[in-house]
Amino acid sequence: MWWLPIQHQGTEDKLRHYVEAAWPALTKIGLTPGASTSRLRFESDLKEALAGAQMVQENAPEREPLKIKLFADMDSILPPPAILVSSTSGIPMSHIQSECKYPERCVTAHPFNPPHLIPLVEVVGGAKTSAETIERALRFYTAMGKRALHIRKEIVGVSLQISSP
Repeated sequence: MWWLPIQHQGTEDKLRHYVEAAWPALTKIGLTPGASTSRLRFESDLKEALAGAQMVQENAPEREPLKIKLFADMDSILPPPAILVSSTSGIPMSHIQSECKYPERCVTAHPFNPPHLIPLVEVVGGAKTSAETIERALRFYTAMGKRALHIRKEIVGVSLQISSP
């Protein structure tokens, strides 16, 4: 299920098109029984989107204040032991978890792109992330067929720009 804030009109259509374009490759790789694009659900209410979730992975834009607020909101809605995951590539989890009441359950799991073709995921905790949360995240991604790499030190992401000659 995806939660889409109202202010981001058109995001659902873009995401559906992305999934449709990726579907042939996913079919070739092997889908879980019952997988279907018709099962995608989009929710405009965060509480509804999170209802009953045991693990949530956010993919919000790389803006630190936005991610800090989103994690604080999710933290206030979901009871522990639900895990809150960010796929950030450049913002340390120590910053993102800073406003959470239960920061020990927050972790970064950054997939390599394109995530449906490259099975690597970097898993890194923040200053207050528990070892148990990291282990649970590693087990989750491994069970999904991913190669989960435990990164033991947070590093602020670096953006490289490569220009052709």
